[in-house]
Formats: sequence, structure tokens, C-alpha cells
Amino acid sequence: MWQHESDELVNDPRCGMDHYTLTVKQGEVIGLKPEDFERAEVPAMVRACFYAWHHIALRSHWLTAYAASHMLERRNNGKIVKGGGMSYRVGKKFENELGINLKKMISLDVHVVADTEHSENISEVFERYVKSAEDRDLVLQGARDSMAVDRAYRGALGYYMEQIN
Repeated sequence: MWQHESDELVNDPRCGMDHYTLTVKQGEVIGLKPEDFERAEVPAMVRACFYAWHHIALRSHWLTAYAASHMLERRNNGKIVKGGGMSYRVGKKFENELGINLKKMISLDVHVVADTEHSENISEVFERYVKSAEDRDLVLQGARDSMAVDRAYRGALGYYMEQIN
């Protein structure tokens, strides 16, 4: 588990940097500067979704919380999601609609591989600790809760994108 978090927070060997730095560097491809990230405010509905995921992590049974977090990796696993995970799909939109090759969108490109690996590696926890119908129900509740928040998150992003003039 720490290896996964280390990739995200400290240094991902696939790209030689943490994922925040990777995102900022990707922003340069579309004309953003590091200061744009520093000054950006998280819109209210998006912030509410982050709080919801945080609430699940803090207040739920650990299997529920773990499954909720795990779903964020699973939804991005192209081996599971027909047509490719979220990073792949967004990267393809950049290619098809803006003419920016997925390889230049380095954060998306890294996440196509990273989230597939992460979702497969952390599945071992379920194999080890889910031993009863009650355990299974806790895991499924986490998955449902996380996907409900994810739908709200995607809706919020869409709403705010429509507000751009």
C-alpha cells in the first residue's frame, strides 16, 4: 500500500516525479503556469465531493473505506472498464478534439498504466480480508458510495465547464 502512495506523493518511477508535479507539468502543454495551479480555487460542488470521499474514509468500517478508495483506481483500469479507463478516455478526447497527443498529456498517460497496476495490486487486500457475506457487503457499500460521489464529482466538473465563456 505504501508503494502505491509513495508513487503518488513522493516519486513515481514511471515519470520521475510525484503526481502533483506531473499534473502541473501536464498543464504547461495547454498553456497553464505553476502559478495557475497555486491560485486556483476548488469550486464548491467539487470541494463537497472531496469532503464526501473524506467522510467515507474517516467514518466507515475500514473495508468500506478501503473499497471506496479502491474504486477510484478501478474506474481508471482499462482492463476492467470497457473502452478504457477515465485517464485513457480523457487523453483520447485531448487527441481527437484538440490534436494533443496522449503522450504529451503526461499525467493522463502515466495514470493509464499506474491506476491499472494500483487497482490490481491492492485487490490482494480483498482476497485476504473478505471472508464473510458481511465483509462482502461492507466492500460493496464502499464501492456504491464511492461511485455515487464520483457521479456527483463528474456532474460538478461538467457544470463548471459549462460556465466557462
